[in-house]
Formats: sequence, C-alpha cells, structure tokens
Amino acid sequence: MAESLNSGIKYAMIYGMTVSVDELIQAATDARRIAQKAIELAVREARAADWSWDQISAALGGKPNGETLRRNFGSGE
Repeated sequence: MAESLNSGIKYAMIYGMTVSVDELIQAATDARRIAQKAIELAVREARAADWSWDQISAALGGKPNGETLRRNFGSGE
C-alpha cells in the first residue's frame, strides 16, 4: 500500500497518460515564462504605438492595472 501511495504522490493521471509531478511543474513553469515574454512584447509594441498604460491594461482585461504595468515595464518613463 505504501508503494502505491508513493506512486500516487509522484505521478498524476491526465487523459490516460502518466505524467510525473516534476514534468507538470516544468511545463507550467515553461508556459508562464512564455506568457510573460508575450506580454512584454505586447506592452512594448503597444507603447510604441502610443497606447497609454490604462489602454494596455484594458486590452489585457484590466489586470494588471495601468500603474502596475508602468512600474513593471516602464523603464525610464
């Protein structure tokens, strides 16, 4: 029983495939990094097109707000 419990802790069943928790964490980490880079690019392009921080925030669904975007991406502004 202890062996099956350990196995259950280390692996998750997703759509019939056994995936290790480490693989799931790595995939989530990679997805977050890719999403962050996409937001950085979108913000740079929007600022180059003279969008305000609040306009960018609205285009992103209101989160993060304009002030947070300015603090995180407004280097030198």
